[in-house]
Amino acid sequence: MLRFLIRLLALPFLVAALATLAAAVYMIVQGVDVSLPAGQVWTELDSPSLNLAEAIVDRYVAPNVFYPDLWYDAVVPLLGWPAWQAVLAVMFGAAVIGLILWRLGGIGRRRPVD
Repeated sequence: MLRFLIRLLALPFLVAALATLAAAVYMIVQGVDVSLPAGQVWTELDSPSLNLAEAIVDRYVAPNVFYPDLWYDAVVPLLGWPAWQAVLAVMFGAAVIGLILWRLGGIGRRRPVD
């Protein structure tokens, strides 16, 4: 049961990595200048979603991780990076966390005897 829960916890990270990859492809298709800061690119592509992300992090995520300034201390600096660096950092970070959790969820599983 614990393995199942750990693997279930890994899924949102893996989905986030794939969603970030999809966002990168979308930026390329739209012809976005990925050398601009990520916050500027996000504002140009979809400003309401940036405001929504800030509200979600401030109201729901930060209080649950006991870090009230999460948006300003972690996300805002990331939005100042060039878009290509920010996208790679988020994609790589989410994929690594997801894959580690997925692998941890498989530890100790029985393997068929040949």
